[in-house]
Amino acid sequence: MTDDANIRDKLLKSARKMFAQKGFEGTSVRQICEDAGVNAALISYYFGGKDKIFSELFNNFFPMEQMKDILKQPLSPDEGVRLLVRGVLQFRMNNPELVKIIQFEILTNSERVPIIREHAYPVWEALRQWLQEGKELGIFKFRSLQTALGLIISVLLYPLSNPYWTGLFGEELPAGSTFIEDTTDFVLRGLYYERLEG
Repeated sequence: MTDDANIRDKLLKSARKMFAQKGFEGTSVRQICEDAGVNAALISYYFGGKDKIFSELFNNFFPMEQMKDILKQPLSPDEGVRLLVRGVLQFRMNNPELVKIIQFEILTNSERVPIIREHAYPVWEALRQWLQEGKELGIFKFRSLQTALGLIISVLLYPLSNPYWTGLFGEELPAGSTFIEDTTDFVLRGLYYERLEG
């Protein structure tokens, strides 16, 4: 890495960490720079301010290219839903800080929600399309598209690892691969999935 790329990367990782811990409003430019071990003027130099570094988090750490690759494949509705569920859960496990930022911003309906929507909506729109196609083809037997879509999004975004649930679930959740397989099966069963032969 060049020095510029290294400093930029440090600032992005520190911003992600601090926003996840303290929220966007609770984090100062100085705190980000102190955590990154760089001069406080460098956020303005590299990003143009705190708002811009927030946007850059999603440009750098949200897997848009991977998602685009998934979404342009000619998949059947059940294959699409299965792949999307696994992809979102894998993303959630690999990017806990970014997911925490997303959840907080959505929960508070902040002015930064449009940035998140720009990156995340193509995923949810693809899910909606696969659900609709699957229902029309008779692969899925759910009653309401809105209910099915809302419940799947809730299952995929809600973190059972939140300390609030420790007393109920215990300290250890299933291993990542087990959790992904169980959740995928749960979602497909909830859609009354029937594989059509031929």
